Amino acid sequence: MSDPNKQATPLPPYLPYSTFKSFIELLHSNVLPPTIDKSLMRHLAGGVQSHLMGALRFLGLIGPKGEATDRLANLHATFAKPDDWTAELRTILVHAYARLLGSNDVSRMTDKQLDDAFKTGADLDGVMLDRATRFFIQAMVDAKVSVSPFLLNRKRRPTPKRAPKSAKNGNGAAHPEETPAGQQITPPKTEYTPPAGSMEYPIYFRGGKMQGRLIVPAGLTTDDVKMIELLIPMLRAYAAPAGNGDK
Repeated sequence: MSDPNKQATPLPPYLPYSTFKSFIELLHSNVLPPTIDKSLMRHLAGGVQSHLMGALRFLGLIGPKGEATDRLANLHATFAKPDDWTAELRTILVHAYARLLGSNDVSRMTDKQLDDAFKTGADLDGVMLDRATRFFIQAMVDAKVSVSPFLLNRKRRPTPKRAPKSAKNGNGAAHPEETPAGQQITPPKTEYTPPAGSMEYPIYFRGGKMQGRLIVPAGLTTDDVKMIELLIPMLRAYAAPAGNGDK
């Protein structure tokens, strides 16, 4: 019979590594609180907050109740000291991933060996496996660990596309979309009104057409701007390389 008081083994981090590092930078800019909780992550979406808390637990930076460990204190203290940061991060990663990697040598591993290690040790697959291994590789590179060229050249797996939703015919019965292959259905445009007490800034991308908007409180402060700046590494992590969207 399982022990109900036993803590489940946390999954390896599967959020963008840049989000994790930006959070450590945010902590470094302030005093380190004795307990880490989601109130420190209000600039992140709820799901990302949970993923970040899981990452901190897996890496041994917080305890079961969110209490900051000595490892987190060391990262907090060395963030602005590149050599010390690298050494601390390397120690943390080697300790945290030892169970998953076993006797595998990161400097010589193939894609399949890395996948098998994460599948066997953490029961990950699909998109979560892809994200977890990507975090691992980026973290190891940041810690200046010698990483196999097979892993450095690893390509991101394409996200599976959902099947098109069925439409209803005149009798109310469902039938497949009758859309020519490759043609996208454009939803009708609706007029958008920014919420009261907010300011809207249009965002223009290449081509000169407005593709998006940034909506902020009317009483925007410099601290609010810092929160916006923390989102940039997240966008950069998911952005396609320059030129890929031009074809």
